[in-house]
Amino acid sequence: MVPACLPLDEITSASCGIPLGFNPWEPPPFEPTIFRRRVLALLEACPDIECKFILRDKYRAGYRAPKKDPFHPTRLEYVQNMLDSDYIVCMRGGGNFSVRFYETLSLGRIPVFVDTDCMLPYDHVLDYRTMTIWITKEKILEIGSALKAFHSSLTSDVFSHLQQQCRQLWQEMFSITGFYAHFHLHW
Repeated sequence: MVPACLPLDEITSASCGIPLGFNPWEPPPFEPTIFRRRVLALLEACPDIECKFILRDKYRAGYRAPKKDPFHPTRLEYVQNMLDSDYIVCMRGGGNFSVRFYETLSLGRIPVFVDTDCMLPYDHVLDYRTMTIWITKEKILEIGSALKAFHSSLTSDVFSHLQQQCRQLWQEMFSITGFYAHFHLHW
């Protein structure tokens, strides 16, 4: 039986007794909300990093509607917060994927991707590590220093170009037309 929540340093395929990442709907071997809060707390503890996190007690601030409302105030606040940020922390939730990762790319922001064996499309074609800050769970305690080092290594022109590349990746590969234009690459 898999424990409901594991400490950060014990999250491995072996400790869970299951191969992580092979099923996009497999439940996480840890409680994702607690794990996300721990990751965000690590970044908030870094004095050189300005964090603009919106922390909520419930998913989507408890908003549940029969039909998604893209103009609901909590959604607008969420999108504006992403637009006001240079980097966005992206990690899996209850499923083995991150919607926030695609939202981040669509807005031309740079993902800080926390790899918990998440599945990404076209991973055999794309090197996601070239346009993200890629953090494995084994290196999670170094997330702040990795973000700072990454940002310090960029000139303002390179930074702007990277943001444009993120948006372009989303348009070419993950928008509806882009995804279906490249669907054959999944086989």
